[in-house]
Amino acid sequence: MAGMETWGQVPKSQTDNELINEAIADAISDHEADPEAHQGEGESLQNHKSDETIDHPTESVVGDKYAPDSIKPSKLDMYNLIIAPQFESLNNWTHNHLGEDLAYSFIGGYSFECGDTSGDWCSLSPNSTVPLVNYANKNPMQDVGIKFHNDTYQTFYAAIGGFVGSLEGFGFKASNGKVYAFWRHLSTEYTEELIDITVDDTNRYRCQYIFEVGIEYYIDNQLLFTAKENLPVNTDFAQVLWFKLTTNQNAYKAVEIYTPRFVMDL
Repeated sequence: MAGMETWGQVPKSQTDNELINEAIADAISDHEADPEAHQGEGESLQNHKSDETIDHPTESVVGDKYAPDSIKPSKLDMYNLIIAPQFESLNNWTHNHLGEDLAYSFIGGYSFECGDTSGDWCSLSPNSTVPLVNYANKNPMQDVGIKFHNDTYQTFYAAIGGFVGSLEGFGFKASNGKVYAFWRHLSTEYTEELIDITVDDTNRYRCQYIFEVGIEYYIDNQLLFTAKENLPVNTDFAQVLWFKLTTNQNAYKAVEIYTPRFVMDL
């Protein structure tokens, strides 16, 4: 090793006093500063530019890289069913309740407010159903902003499919100050607590069934859990964007939802 260190400290030649180590460092620096490096035929950057598919990590291309109006409609995905209600109207929606009816819509959202008797509830779901046929084959996704005004003694569901009885489905559940990923299969409800959440903040809740992966649960775009066992399957004519709030004490409870979206493959 001593010989190698000595070699690096000798001049390049009898006519150039630059040390070999210095010459190597200068050559590397010049190469790194060369904007044309690796662009020759068969070299790495040229291959990267000419590859049929340019692969980058998932979600690594962010919105500010697109110029306004630069993406043509023909480049957008036209093979999804997308439901994104703003609740200017409640036509095609069913609102049900037990006890005093206090729920109402506002532009961009819907406010669930149930009565002050334990067991009172209110719910919102579409009048019609969407034939999902098989969750795994359709990759359904729900995304919704949720604001809890109370974080104890209440239960709230934001579901695709169903959340009671034999109905299969999945989504988010909030109960007594905690938020859970939930999914239902063969009349059994499974849950996983999602931690490090300020429940009474307005957060964005997203869950998606991804074929051969499982159900992914995100809050504010952070993946918190993936369910991989006992997943719901073969649900014909499942409800989408199904919400329900129940009070578990003799007190009024309120939850607001904002700009929900439902997306699935056609």
